[in-house]
Amino acid sequence: GEVIRTKAVEPLERTSETIKKFTSDTFVRLFNWDGVIQEFDEKGNPITKPDTGIEIDKEGKTIGRVTTKAFSSAFALSEKQDFRASFLRKLAQITPPGVFGNETQVSLVPRYISEPRKIDDGKWEIDIVATLVTFKRSNNAGKGISFNKTVTLEAVSTPQTPPKDTPALAQKIYIVRKSGLEIYHIIDLDLTTKKSNQKTKK
Repeated sequence: GEVIRTKAVEPLERTSETIKKFTSDTFVRLFNWDGVIQEFDEKGNPITKPDTGIEIDKEGKTIGRVTTKAFSSAFALSEKQDFRASFLRKLAQITPPGVFGNETQVSLVPRYISEPRKIDDGKWEIDIVATLVTFKRSNNAGKGISFNKTVTLEAVSTPQTPPKDTPALAQKIYIVRKSGLEIYHIIDLDLTTKKSNQKTKK
């Protein structure tokens, strides 16, 4: 089982802890690519299998693949203005093909997640500072690049206890969205502006 702390809030309110955890968990699931998936047999025992990925199309042509976990996790993103689909297309273009052949592994290492900034009723901004590390068979020491983003989220309603006959994909979507949040905007974090604002406050 899983134990979480809860408290009563207004329908459009979310605690800072919930927002930070949702953001961190979503980014970790979206950007950790190890080329394997874990399933369970009839007895509930875990089974690890190679991940063949999910093909992503654009205008009828396959442009790449994303990991199965990233595909499911992308349902934490908004459908407004085709944001989720556009994100998946970009993700497919940057996911190394070697991920699906046990040649490459990519890990997201979060270093800092800011306190959420409320920008409107039921809407917040939050910054994430992280490193994206790529490991290859030819370079098992790994190569890291900065991965710093400002994320905008909003409160949404989602089923907390879906019926037992809910299809498997829908169940995964509800699990991803159980925090009652979705991401609808992601941009590069401007660290220069952040530092200037901190100096001004001092």
